[in-house]
Amino acid sequence: MISSLSQREKIFVFGGGICVVLALLWFGVLAPYHAAVERHETRIESRQKQLQNIHELRREYLTLKKELDTSERRLGNAARDFSLFSFLEEVTTRSGVRDRLVSMRPQNTSTRGEYREESVEMRLERLELPQLVKLLHALEQADAFLTTRSLRIKSRFDDRSRFDTVLVISSYQRAS
Repeated sequence: MISSLSQREKIFVFGGGICVVLALLWFGVLAPYHAAVERHETRIESRQKQLQNIHELRREYLTLKKELDTSERRLGNAARDFSLFSFLEEVTTRSGVRDRLVSMRPQNTSTRGEYREESVEMRLERLELPQLVKLLHALEQADAFLTTRSLRIKSRFDDRSRFDTVLVISSYQRAS
């Protein structure tokens, strides 16, 4: 059958056959291969981003775990008979701001899980900045597990170098 074709027809048939074979190779092998490679590269990039997120979460988890361990240690070292009210009176006396203390008001005690939170609101008037810093430093350096839940500082209208301060200090202990 091919032998009966002229030279020109044979070139067209072979050219067409080569085009068909090339089209089959392209659409049957090369195009799917390139699509698969692109899909896999996209998945690799996605997985690398996920891995990076996992590493960031791991670092954050380790930081939080370290903070939790430190807090647990501080809670374990706290005395069972610790009284926040008495402690705050002592700290204000040591810090030299006892005469500036206007009121100390206990807040509601709450229990969350295995921990009990006790809070006291302190009002201090006419504090100078160094006195306030000394008081806050003494609270920060306490052996008991204390947090400053709220701190409001307002400069006085009659003397801008002095401040009226309201602090809410909380202590945490294991619930009995």
